[in-house]
Amino acid sequence: METWYTVERKNALEGLKTGNLQISTSCGVLTEGFDEPSISCIIMARPTRFKGLYIQCVGRGLRLHPSKEDCLVLDFADEGHNLETTISFSKAIPEVQEKKNQESQEEKGKRNHQLHITRNCDEEFDLIGTAKFIWVSIGDGEWSLEDDNRNEIIISPKETGYVAQVLWKEGGKNWVVENPIPLEYCFGCCEDFARKRFKLDFASTDSPWVKRRDQATTGQVTTLSKKGISAENLSKSEASIKIREVFAKERKSRRNMQTTPATEKQISFLRRIGISTTEDMSKLEAKRTIADWRKNKKPVKT
Repeated sequence: METWYTVERKNALEGLKTGNLQISTSCGVLTEGFDEPSISCIIMARPTRFKGLYIQCVGRGLRLHPSKEDCLVLDFADEGHNLETTISFSKAIPEVQEKKNQESQEEKGKRNHQLHITRNCDEEFDLIGTAKFIWVSIGDGEWSLEDDNRNEIIISPKETGYVAQVLWKEGGKNWVVENPIPLEYCFGCCEDFARKRFKLDFASTDSPWVKRRDQATTGQVTTLSKKGISAENLSKSEASIKIREVFAKERKSRRNMQTTPATEKQISFLRRIGISTTEDMSKLEAKRTIADWRKNKKPVKT
């Protein structure tokens, strides 16, 4: 007797087979005995210490099929494990096992295994697709997205995940993501926020300038050279992105100096040239004061 859930399950499995359904989740249902060779991605979202079960689960995506060249395994393990090996996975493929049983000892020695573990991904990466806007890395695990009006979103690592703030050009800041979440989700939240609140004609990866491959302009080369960066062999778009990265790092440096007390060397120099200082003078304020003095060659008001 068919029930609503058996009918639903039957329809889901049929959808996987025809391609109408791109992804399906299960809890202990599709771990073994299920055979759909076209499946090319396995997401291990459950923990297990049992090698046999792990091989069975991953084996659902290791069947040979004309429509695929490989199988992507996304393993969300809290701690690293050593359950996966090329030999173990090869046992999960009936075609490989059958061929192995038919081979002579001499053939086994000559055979070149075609199944390989391409890489283990310890670093986090974007699972929801390529970013739609131009993010630049600014060091210390932080990322920056600046819009056409000089508003900026900063993604920062914190404890168990990532948080994000928007820094408005007029001053002030707001949380975009206040509680730590995985990096790929944080990117998604920030891009959704930016799409609604930012002007991003120039910061979009779909902008015409991003696709330009002609040589970097003289102005771009000069700008990067002043920052100690070679623009040799860079295209216009590559140079533009590099300049965005340089400026974003400089903004970060200024923000850090705003919250960092002036150094003893700065205080000593200012006093030596006759400029008074305060206990709460920041590193950035001291730097600007010294720069003004050098420009004017006379004490400035503080």
